[in-house]
Amino acid sequence: MIYKEFGHTGEKTSLIGCGGMRFRKEEYENDLDKCADVVLHAYRRGINYFDSAPLYCGDHSLDIFKRAISQMDRSKIYITSKASPENTGEKTQDDMLRSIENSIKRLGVDYIDFFHLWCVLDFDMFVRYEKMGMLKAMMKAKERGLIKHINISTHASGKDIEKMLETGYFEGVLLNYNATNFIYRQEGLAAAKRLGIGVITMNPLGGGLIPRNPEFFSFLKEAADDTVAKAAIRFNASHPEINVVLAGVSCKEEVDQAVNAIENLRPVTADQLDNIKKHLTSHFNSMCTLCDYCKGCPAGIPVSKFMDTYNQYMINGNDVSAMDNQLVNLWDIPHTLAGSCLKCGACERKCTQHLPIIKRLQEIYEKMEAYHNK
Repeated sequence: MIYKEFGHTGEKTSLIGCGGMRFRKEEYENDLDKCADVVLHAYRRGINYFDSAPLYCGDHSLDIFKRAISQMDRSKIYITSKASPENTGEKTQDDMLRSIENSIKRLGVDYIDFFHLWCVLDFDMFVRYEKMGMLKAMMKAKERGLIKHINISTHASGKDIEKMLETGYFEGVLLNYNATNFIYRQEGLAAAKRLGIGVITMNPLGGGLIPRNPEFFSFLKEAADDTVAKAAIRFNASHPEINVVLAGVSCKEEVDQAVNAIENLRPVTADQLDNIKKHLTSHFNSMCTLCDYCKGCPAGIPVSKFMDTYNQYMINGNDVSAMDNQLVNLWDIPHTLAGSCLKCGACERKCTQHLPIIKRLQEIYEKMEAYHNK
């Protein structure tokens, strides 16, 4: 395992981190110990950075990590959690402090190493949270020893990330960065390096988009790569500015894949970046990552599944048959569900990627209707 200095914090984190959002539903609903065993396997492979949050995996993620942490040397690991008004409902400073205390209790620890202001979509949202006192609450928690470092988790543009980091609140930033969208995050990454702020990247596999389309993303592979997933993880890890690449794991094999991806790691070169850029279009900054924050549609629409279907439509050159294949053979849902949209906008307000979900649902419905009635 490779370990790197995390910004100016004095901490030394593993280059691969264990993400707690992708455990298998049938396992986290029925066998938390099996999920915890995956986390313990990550620990044994040298991973020391463990990322979780309330609500992940049906609100079981913190409980999974608690079971695993109880069998680890606490002094050798870094634990994270998150909170924000949009996700966990805090309205006051006291609410935020209670959320921090709740994460500590559920994780079975005395403190949290890195606590994130969660899922900040843009600079305007950051300003709103600041005015609500969320940052003051986190600073109080740090003074009380409840948390060691204040981080931000964001899906914002590179320019907005730069503005948020320049406020001076944060010691680390968790951002959505991978081989499909990196050109839109470069300003944020450069700002973090300039300011001495640690960088954690999420979604190195594009929410599963990359491994589900191995032929399309074959341009990522080098001679040593046997899979595009390994190539995508190595791509993130090879950036000197990045301290931790979060791998959302569901089994031991995925842990091993992530750890093995950084063997014989070399810094990414300008030629490699230029080659990857040649294969990218603006579509890649507007793809669903299947985070599923949009769930809870009042019309019962499985929004993220339809948005993943739209991903396939874009990747395959606007081929409607690709949408049909995705809906029928992967998700097993009727296209007519997309026509049930109430246009209430609830999903769009929660979308981390700022996707035009209502428009895409309508487009899916209309194109699939025409496809089946031709």
